[in-house]
Amino acid sequence: MRMLWFGMSTILLVVLLALSGCEGGNTPPAQPREGQQVPVLKEFQGTQGPFPDRGIFVVQRADVWASLWDGQRVPDVDFSQQTVLVALMGQQQTAGYAIRISDVRATGQQVVAYVMETRPAPGAVTAQMITNPYHMVVVPKITQPVVIVLNDKPNTLLPISDIYQGTQSKLAEARTIVIRDRLAWNR
Repeated sequence: MRMLWFGMSTILLVVLLALSGCEGGNTPPAQPREGQQVPVLKEFQGTQGPFPDRGIFVVQRADVWASLWDGQRVPDVDFSQQTVLVALMGQQQTAGYAIRISDVRATGQQVVAYVMETRPAPGAVTAQMITNPYHMVVVPKITQPVVIVLNDKPNTLLPISDIYQGTQSKLAEARTIVIRDRLAWNR
């Protein structure tokens, strides 16, 4: 009986050691992020928003915020004291996609927003449905430039302005337009 207990204990110990060694693999520990964490006051996320275009941008005004929601109920944000950081993954053909603003840090000279995208593994079984993954965070008013770090790779410097970008503008030809009023914006 004692030998059986000793044998089972040894096997269990070997299995536990093997499993604990598989967890981290050769992945180096995450580097500490610089700057002070910016508090997230509210967040909005999902996969079925009215956001078919891909983009990451900063929203500073209520009218821009309202136009982003394309006629749907617009969440309340006090733009006199708050800013919204928006991450849109664009239209996807299946489930299994997600985008998340995982951390926002103020370094003094700039604000750094860390954005992570998740995609289904090759060959994964996913629901066949159109999705528009999005994540938006409301933070205290930002006045510095915003740097986006997408999937742990430094990416883009976003000045504080109203930016719309995407891959499906529905314009047939390239052009530059200055929009100064709502009528021009609607066209």
